[in-house]
Order: sequence, then structure tokens, then C-alpha cells
Amino acid sequence: MDPSGSRGLNLVALDARTHKVIHAKSYDTYGRSNASGDLIKDFKSIKNGSILIVAVKDEGTRQFSKEARSLFETIGSKEVTALGYRQGWGFIGVKGQKQFVEKRDGMV
Repeated sequence: MDPSGSRGLNLVALDARTHKVIHAKSYDTYGRSNASGDLIKDFKSIKNGSILIVAVKDEGTRQFSKEARSLFETIGSKEVTALGYRQGWGFIGVKGQKQFVEKRDGMV
């Protein structure tokens, strides 16, 4: 993965005890039709209790499927379904829990 991230969703997972990176990948949910499927598969393979950090770079909604968005709802996201074209979104949560920090451009 490019350390600066790529267009679409950038997901990093950390081990909850050591805080070491256990997963880091970019999903071009703007330009790749199978990016949401890859995200879903990878998300499911990450252990419960892992810390998840996700951010949108440039544009990530065009092919960001409802099923992929719902993964973040399961861990507490309230803004992922409202995410619009070229809108920034950042989320920090714990897989398997509903504790999170979230920010979407335009949130009050």
C-alpha cells in the first residue's frame, strides 16, 4: 500500500494489545467495481477487538456498496450512510463493539 493512501477508502487495523498494524489496504471504491467486495472480505477476516481506522481520500462513494457501508454501521458509524460525493469521512472504531470516533465533512 502506498503510505500516503489511495483514492477511495483506506483501512488500517491495529492489534488491540500491541497496537501493531495487522492490516493496511486501500480500496478504490470510486474506480473499481470489485473494491467493496474486497473490503467486505478483508473486514470479515479481521479479528473482533481490533482497532479500525478508516478514511476517505478524494472520492470513495461511487462504488461503495450498501453492504460494505453496513459493516461500519455494525461498529457504530452513524455517518457512513450519509457520505456523499467527494465528501471526507474518518472513523475510528473497534470491530465487534460500538465505540467509535467519527467525522464527516458537514457534520454539526
